[in-house]
Amino acid sequence: MYGGTGYSQTLFEYDPASDQTRILKSFKTSSKESHIRSLAYDSDRQIIYVGGADVAKLYQYDLASGTSTALHPPEFNGMTSVYDLRYAGGKLFVRVDPGPVMCVYDPDTSSWIVNKNTAYNARGFSPLSPDGKTVFYTYYETLPEGVQQAVVALFV
Repeated sequence: MYGGTGYSQTLFEYDPASDQTRILKSFKTSSKESHIRSLAYDSDRQIIYVGGADVAKLYQYDLASGTSTALHPPEFNGMTSVYDLRYAGGKLFVRVDPGPVMCVYDPDTSSWIVNKNTAYNARGFSPLSPDGKTVFYTYYETLPEGVQQAVVALFV
């Protein structure tokens, strides 16, 4: 199992069979950065994605090599938290606050294929659908009368 801490922004691994905990890395680079807010596991690449809070930052941590890489695009500037992460269908789905806004990262191309989607307004993303093609999320749509309604959207 993997977890993240507050105050030291540390990623750790816990093995319930041996009841042992191992510190993997602290991502804290300044006194303004304190918490790991979210984690996602990429089983295709053996990578843990680490979302930071207090200052929105995102890292990928390679479990095999122990190396980490920053993935925070300029659009994260001024944001406070990488709040929700989900690795599904070969993509990393990211909720960034305040907003919330949605971003989608493609590890195959090392590119952001959705960046700062402000229509997104949900707490999280679904796992990959049983057909292996779709991730669901919700957003609010304003109707012509000014009323907002929740809409279920999908990412294929």
